[in-house]
Amino acid sequence: MEVAAGHTVTYTPPYHSDMQPIEIVWAIVKCQDAFEDLKASSFNRCLHKSDSQLYKLEEYIKQKQDEDARGNVSDSDSEMTRVMYPISLKLEALGLLEFMSDYKVAEKLVIPRRTIRNWTKQRFELLAYEGNKKRMKIEPGRRREAFPDPPGLVDFINQLRDAERALTMLHLITWINQREWLLAYLATKQPGNGYKSVHQLL
Repeated sequence: MEVAAGHTVTYTPPYHSDMQPIEIVWAIVKCQDAFEDLKASSFNRCLHKSDSQLYKLEEYIKQKQDEDARGNVSDSDSEMTRVMYPISLKLEALGLLEFMSDYKVAEKLVIPRRTIRNWTKQRFELLAYEGNKKRMKIEPGRRREAFPDPPGLVDFINQLRDAERALTMLHLITWINQREWLLAYLATKQPGNGYKSVHQLL
């Protein structure tokens, strides 16, 4: 520290002495690269605030690590990410709801109350489930639709390769145009969705 104009001064960012605690920390990290008059008491007050902010940051990091260890991701991390929970956790939450409020259960399991309430609506399906409790869904996702006659498609691809021709999307479109299969396939689709379904196969 240095003394100037009767005050003890220290190195801080150059733009303003009334700064946010994180800015003080940044000044310290950047090796005190700027100079400004600031009373030592004011600086110590800011440092104390910095310490409390760092403590809060450490608590936040610890909380996030605990959530990651449980396999949970909070809604604030990403609004686009949909969190999936295993059926075992859903059953645990339903068991706790027998003697606790949904608010207390959500707080204990670190799960949004809205999610707990949704599980309550599915309680009969969840309690009747007898499969692997590590799964996320009661019913598995649909299998992707296959092309007609997969072995025939493989033979077609091999014939193109034998003829040293590059396989293109046009070849697949030509091959899939098997009238009997195409009509049977489109009959299983809702009106107006047939083209979209065929397009998703490609």
